[in-house]
Amino acid sequence: MYLPAPNESNFMPVPAGTHLGICYRVIDLGTQSTTFKGEQKQAHKVLISWEIPEEKMEDGRPFMISQSYTWSMHEKSNLRKALEAWRGMAFTERDFGPNGFDIKNVLGKACTLSIVHTSKDGSTSLAHTSSAFT
Repeated sequence: MYLPAPNESNFMPVPAGTHLGICYRVIDLGTQSTTFKGEQKQAHKVLISWEIPEEKMEDGRPFMISQSYTWSMHEKSNLRKALEAWRGMAFTERDFGPNGFDIKNVLGKACTLSIVHTSKDGSTSLAHTSSAFT
C-alpha cells in the first residue's frame, strides 16, 4: 500500500447516528504522555477499535472508529463506564485480577455505537459511546 500525497484529504467521518459496531482490535499502547486539566502526566493507555459493517465508505470498505482509554477501572474511568455499558452490567470485585474479566473478551463482540459529530475551527471531530454486547 502506497502512502497518499500529503495534500490529499480522504478522511471521511463515520456518519452520525447509532450503528452496530464489531470490535476488531484492542491494543495496549503502553505509557503515554497526556495533558489533563493543564497538567502533563504519564498514563497507561489502551486503544479499542470497531468496524461498522453496515456503513460503507466510497471505496466499499466499512467505516472504522477507535477510542483510546486510560487503562483504569476506577469507578469514574471512561474505560470502566464504556465496558459496563457494553456488558450491560456493573463490574464486581470478582471481575478484577487474574481470574476476572479479560479485555480480550470484547474482540469480535458487537455493540451499539452512538456517533456524534462536532465542528470546531473548520474540522470535524467524533464522539461516541458504546453499549450492549450483542
